[in-house]
Amino acid sequence: MTIQYDGNVGIGTTSPSNLLHLYGTDGNSYLRWTSDVATTGTRIGYNGTEFRIDQQQNADVTIRTNGTERMRITAAGNVGIGTTSPLYKFTLNESSTNPIAYFGTTPLNASSRNALI
Repeated sequence: MTIQYDGNVGIGTTSPSNLLHLYGTDGNSYLRWTSDVATTGTRIGYNGTEFRIDQQQNADVTIRTNGTERMRITAAGNVGIGTTSPLYKFTLNESSTNPIAYFGTTPLNASSRNALI
C-alpha cells in the first residue's frame, strides 16, 4: 500500500493516480463488502475488460436516491423501475397519470416517429 504526499492511496500500485487507486496484478481490481467469507457479499470493480457490480449471493440489487428505492434487479434477473417486486424481465410502474416512458428524439411532434407511453 502506498500513500503519497498529495493524499492519493494506492493498493497494488506504488504510483496511485487517483484518491484511491486499486491495481490487481491478475487484471482484477475490486472493492468488496462482506460480512463473512470472500465468496459472499457485494463487489464493485474492473475485471480487466469490463466494469462490474457483482452481487455474489442469491440476493437483489437496488439503486436508491433521496432515501427511496428507484430501481431493483432481482436475483432472478428481473428489472423493476417504480416497483420493489418486478414480476417480468422488465417492469415499469408509475402510480401517477404522467407518462412513464418516452422513446424518440426531441422535440416530440406529430411528424416525428416518437412514442410516449
